Amino acid sequence: MLFVHGWGGSSEFWRANVAAFTAQHRVLLVDLPGHGASDAPPGDCTMESFAQALAAVLRETGVSTAVLVAHSLGTAVCCRLLRDHPEMVRALVTVDGALFGYELTPAQREEFLVRFRGPDYRAAVTNFIRALFRQRCDPVLRERVCAEILRTPQAVLVSAFAGLLDAATWEPTGIGVPLLMLNAPSPLWNAGYLDRVRGIAPRLDYHIVAGAGHFLMLERPAECNAALAAFLKRLPADPGS
Repeated sequence: MLFVHGWGGSSEFWRANVAAFTAQHRVLLVDLPGHGASDAPPGDCTMESFAQALAAVLRETGVSTAVLVAHSLGTAVCCRLLRDHPEMVRALVTVDGALFGYELTPAQREEFLVRFRGPDYRAAVTNFIRALFRQRCDPVLRERVCAEILRTPQAVLVSAFAGLLDAATWEPTGIGVPLLMLNAPSPLWNAGYLDRVRGIAPRLDYHIVAGAGHFLMLERPAECNAALAAFLKRLPADPGS
């Protein structure tokens, strides 16, 4: 199992989840380039470069195929890995992560990113992350998440989000492997969206985590872990195991 964090995060964002799986599975945690303990990349942060980093981790650890567990931006990274190296992906789990791109004009894209480019970016990041939590959330957890994301350098935050909004990131990708979607309640994940997902991922298993916001693996870890454990039990045997 390879756990991949989201925008501005680190492997620490899975702290409430990994212990539930280490007894029966080999668990790998990564800090994407520029995040956590990883060095900043020499160029822009793109989903392609992040996916290349994941492929390198799998090769260097001798893992031929893995179940990818991805939060938010990590979903786009893992979809890119699936597109470039399908042989490495046994199954995909997305945690409140989009599978389709954002239909923005270049001007709209820049209007969104400009708030993170200026000297007041820390306030902009804090407000953005706070808005991803439900109104009735744990305020201590919310502020801890904000503080952890703000440890990521500004240049990395801007570059990674720009990469996520890049239309080239979202070239059509069929998902032939088993897919578990764990989502917080949101109008984004409506019936039309699910129909689009089923069009590219016929082996879809969908689960809404009630009472959670965007960081549901931290807000509702027990339910997320139970859904993930059940999904793993339903996977066909790995021919390489």
